[in-house]
Amino acid sequence: MASKHRTSLKDSVLNASDEIHDFSCSVCQDDNLNTEAKHLCGKCSKYYCDKCLRLHTKLLKEHIVLGHKDVDKWVGQGDALSTCDLHPSKVLELLCEDHAELCCNLCVSLNHRMCRSINLISDLASGIHKMADFKQLPAKVIKVLASLNKVSEARKKNQNSLNALGKFILRKIKNLRKTLNQLLDELEKKTVEEMYSVWADLDGSIQKDIDQCDHLYDQLKALLDKIKARDEDSESSSYIGYTKCQEKFAEVNTLLKQISTRPEATITFKPDSQAKQLLSELNTLGYIQGYPDTQFQNKPTGVPSPREVKKLSDISKVFEVSTDTIKMTSKFSVDHHCGSIRHHQGQLYVGTGNALFLYTTAGWLVKKIHEDMSSTNTVRSFALSTDGNKIYIADLSRNKMVTTDITGNILTTLQDPDIDIPCNVHVSECGHVFVCSYGSDTVLQIDQEGNKKLTTLVRRKDGINQPLATWYSTRTGRLTIGGNQDDILVAELK
Repeated sequence: MASKHRTSLKDSVLNASDEIHDFSCSVCQDDNLNTEAKHLCGKCSKYYCDKCLRLHTKLLKEHIVLGHKDVDKWVGQGDALSTCDLHPSKVLELLCEDHAELCCNLCVSLNHRMCRSINLISDLASGIHKMADFKQLPAKVIKVLASLNKVSEARKKNQNSLNALGKFILRKIKNLRKTLNQLLDELEKKTVEEMYSVWADLDGSIQKDIDQCDHLYDQLKALLDKIKARDEDSESSSYIGYTKCQEKFAEVNTLLKQISTRPEATITFKPDSQAKQLLSELNTLGYIQGYPDTQFQNKPTGVPSPREVKKLSDISKVFEVSTDTIKMTSKFSVDHHCGSIRHHQGQLYVGTGNALFLYTTAGWLVKKIHEDMSSTNTVRSFALSTDGNKIYIADLSRNKMVTTDITGNILTTLQDPDIDIPCNVHVSECGHVFVCSYGSDTVLQIDQEGNKKLTTLVRRKDGINQPLATWYSTRTGRLTIGGNQDDILVAELK
């Protein structure tokens, strides 16, 4: 039996390699012959040569047969189950066990010549209808189809809700724009009203001076005309006119003296730079984030390298705080050093330098989350992930980052040449993790799992010296860095 199998397989491969046809006669192939097909019967789903078609025509006269001139219509008309996907004109007859791949004769000739284990499907299929797995196939397919349909329907439902939510958010964005437009319109209206008020006051003052000058001008001219019209013999009238002119001269001198002391009226407009600066620093009108976060799936670095590092020579107005805006509302004492502190979801996390404690805002100790007394400053700084499930700890003494879960179990540790004396860690509102390394003069970004460094964002050549603190604004795309220097640097990230 084995010898017969090897002979038939050899003949099949040889026949496939003797001559390659676009379509081979199905009847001849059953007899292990390689004959080019000239006809196709769509109802039988078989190809025929001229010789085999004669018998088919005698037995099945009602079947419609396509000739070679309609060869373009042959593809897809054969037995779809047995047709080779790579060579639609061929039938699947062999199984390459090396690749677990169903093959036609052409596949074997072109792609599987060197394969060791190639078997005829007809031999492998013997008795398949009695196999338990084959009998259970329809039920299994139906079950899998039901699962696919269920998942597809759930995804369609999610897609519909996502589309509705997307349209709702677009309306919110447009409404926000309308609100901003209304605010800007109101600001413009008030500014224009104030300008008109100042304009009117200044114009009124000038017009008052003009009216007074015109009034005295008319009075003096009228007096002079009357004096000239009088007869020179009327000395009394001339004296009266002379006296009144002297009085008007006094009034004119007083008016001219008053006007001469008044500065030239003008109007200036100095735009409020705060509004323009605020708008220019915004990348968007708000923060948009999807769940799951496709930004981190498609772009694992989250934030690329900085485009430019700019120095701010005057930052006093940015950080100026009055006692009227920040007030102490409560305080409590602890029996350990407080080196760093974070607030998350109504609870306080306090780092001591070697340990991390959890407190309520009222000052009650909840638990000790993490402790490492093997060296000093093993908990130099820390930050929580946005969901609060991870804690990123800067181990300054051993130059590494430690990531724990909320119970204190260490998940990962990370060391890198740029992580040299890590003294501060910051997590942005969208989950970026930034680390300040005092010893390497760098600010770098690590992944959210704490497994690897994604990129080094700022180095000493960019102007930073021993960075101590950093903060990233997702709205402006700027990374603010403070170090052992007088300047605060702002890295504009692409």
